Amino acid sequence: MPEILMSLADGAKALGLKPNGARSRFKAGKIKGERDNRGRILIWVDEAAEPSKQSVSNNSKTSLEGAPNYSKNAFEAHIRTLMTQLERAQTELSELRLRASAADRLEAEIAGLEALRDELRTDRDHWRQMAIKNQAGLEAARPLKRGLFGRLGRT
Repeated sequence: MPEILMSLADGAKALGLKPNGARSRFKAGKIKGERDNRGRILIWVDEAAEPSKQSVSNNSKTSLEGAPNYSKNAFEAHIRTLMTQLERAQTELSELRLRASAADRLEAEIAGLEALRDELRTDRDHWRQMAIKNQAGLEAARPLKRGLFGRLGRT
């Protein structure tokens, strides 16, 4: 028979146990199950299985006859939970996509600004060299002018 994965509370009802009893049996390894991403316990329950004699409470009149189909309800509840989680994940994904596109745009802008910075540095270095050459040319011409005008002015 196929087994379905149920929440701890729903699985315990289907097995005729209380949730704490199902939890302790899961921890002892007597019931197959697993933990979800949030740490909640989910147990595997055979759809057609009746509660074992161990799992029925002390009241011997307890049976599943006339009880609602817990496996179907639990399955539908699990689907609703998964749909909610999927909607949240899709919302988060769309927000992350917006952030990623903004990050890509900013990275491209950074690359453009770095190219502009490099271009400005090249221009600065060029003009600095031109200024140094002009400064050297002026200083070389000054002694000549002083010497010529100085002699003329003294006489």
